[in-house]
Amino acid sequence: MPRKRRPMEQRFWAHVAKSQGCWLWTASVNVRWGYGQFMVLADEPPYFRQMPARANRIAWFLEMGSLPAPPLMILHRCHVRRCVRPSHLYVGTATDNMRDRVNVGNCPRGKDHWNARLSDVAVRHIRAAHRAGSTMAALARKFRVCHETVRAVLAGRTWRHVV
Repeated sequence: MPRKRRPMEQRFWAHVAKSQGCWLWTASVNVRWGYGQFMVLADEPPYFRQMPARANRIAWFLEMGSLPAPPLMILHRCHVRRCVRPSHLYVGTATDNMRDRVNVGNCPRGKDHWNARLSDVAVRHIRAAHRAGSTMAALARKFRVCHETVRAVLAGRTWRHVV
């Protein structure tokens, strides 16, 4: 005789450490991104195509009864990826998520970015030298970057935080 399965809600909350602050997911965590993940069985709502599902989305579903349709997503007010406390979650867009990430300081800028080729000092030098009459091509050669990088620095599309 097949074993009776526990309801999804009971299985889910059994893996949550509740406290005064964040409710942390204690089971499987996605290695790459650090979000909790929960296996939704094929016959259980919300019928995720990708399994396992993010634990914060399941917490939202269990609390609210539905999930927002794309492009909306479930975001964290507390900025703790393993948190599944429903009051710490809210619905937003990818733009909201990126704006929040920048405001919290969780977005590498300038020389801290993995793809940076310039430093704050070099950016100041490029701007000053261009004001003094140096061409973009000459500056690009000097700093070993393409002229589009210099153009972006001068136009303020990149390195906006450097004054």
